[in-house]
Amino acid sequence: MLESLLLGVFSVALLGCVLTDTSILFALTFGLALFSGYALAKGHTMRDVFAMWWSGIHTILPILVTFVLIGCITAFWRAGGTIPAIVAYGAALVSPSVMVLATFLLCALMSVLTGTAFGTGATMGVICMTMAHGVGASELFVGGAIVAGSYYGDRMSPMSTSALLVATLTGTDIYQNLKAMLRTAIVPTILACVIYLALGYIGAASAVLQPPSPRGEGHEVAGGVAQTILATSTTDLAGNAITTLFTQSFDLSFVTLLPALLIVVLSLFRWHVQRMMAASIVAAVIIAVAVQGVAPLDLPRIAVFGYAPADPALAAAIGGGGILSMGRVTAIVGLSSCYAGLFEATGFLHAFTERIAQLATRITPFGSIFVAGLGTGLVACNQTLSILLTHDLCKDVVRDKAQLAIGIENTAVILSPVIPWSIAAAVPLTATGAPTACLAFAVYLYLLPVWNWAVAMRKR
Repeated sequence: MLESLLLGVFSVALLGCVLTDTSILFALTFGLALFSGYALAKGHTMRDVFAMWWSGIHTILPILVTFVLIGCITAFWRAGGTIPAIVAYGAALVSPSVMVLATFLLCALMSVLTGTAFGTGATMGVICMTMAHGVGASELFVGGAIVAGSYYGDRMSPMSTSALLVATLTGTDIYQNLKAMLRTAIVPTILACVIYLALGYIGAASAVLQPPSPRGEGHEVAGGVAQTILATSTTDLAGNAITTLFTQSFDLSFVTLLPALLIVVLSLFRWHVQRMMAASIVAAVIIAVAVQGVAPLDLPRIAVFGYAPADPALAAAIGGGGILSMGRVTAIVGLSSCYAGLFEATGFLHAFTERIAQLATRITPFGSIFVAGLGTGLVACNQTLSILLTHDLCKDVVRDKAQLAIGIENTAVILSPVIPWSIAAAVPLTATGAPTACLAFAVYLYLLPVWNWAVAMRKR
């Protein structure tokens, strides 16, 4: 089958980019040319192909606008001290025996508030990993908890690009989706917390029997960011060093949490996501100027290029954000959306859709979404394309929009991060320096789809 051959070639290109640490944008551009050629071979003109591209992009235009707001909010939450305050207050609650559970909860909180798994991994994730090394906790357990927690909010935050994408594709209300996501995640979350608590005590016991070697005697710390923090710290405990760095550099009074609290409160009143984010940005800008002493003339630079403090240690720990930081994800989503337009117009996925429909009668509609989400995740190597392909494969099988939306959220969105060659897994692992094997301990990401599949089977 020609379609299977083309998907195979595209998958090889994606995997090649991942293995050679080449930008996945090259593979996506190659794939766009490949599938556009398929459309031309089917008798469509180049003008038709451009129209197919636009039909895909037009669907996700509101998301592209949201990307600009996300870039601004991640920059000003840094400059205003919101993220440092969350990290500092959270770090004060951590003890060795609950290190793994605390890591999961802290990363989940951060990702729910910010809506970004990558940002969570690069901030709270790095900090939790350095604290874990400081108390001798297992990097396998903590690394798994970081990945699971980072994607907890990436799935169910009103600012999450994946949640917005699913709502846009399925034509559903994001707040109704969030309610369904919360309801279907209760049992998996409780089970994950119990497992992470047990792993924490196991790790603490192991640390007592075999203490970690001191720094300078062969002990590896977390990735490059965490290594910079530890190298510039004035104390031996990573957690204390980080909180000391933040408290010395920022005014961490309670007012700095206001931008995050606005997101929580306004989402309860079901404000439109973009207006809610704009309100948080305004609050963060005011706090950055009035409380942290940021010069007003620096605000445009921070909005575009991100927060870049002069202190190298502080820059390594908290620098980033900005509109330009969203350029890569914008390009990925934009190119991937072109695929959706091509596949829709050419019927490229028709044969695969028939197989999914057959599966739905045997293993429930949710089970068919599960299989589609896992398959597209293995092939696509990135979360966005996996979501788009899963939607295209299942939209005619699962006609209920709400059911389709929650099915994609409980499969494609959270299965991509457990695939070792996917950039959804590679980014947080690289940021924290966690080994790939830690993906086996991202237990929440396994429990969620398995539990909901079991519930669907039981209902049938």
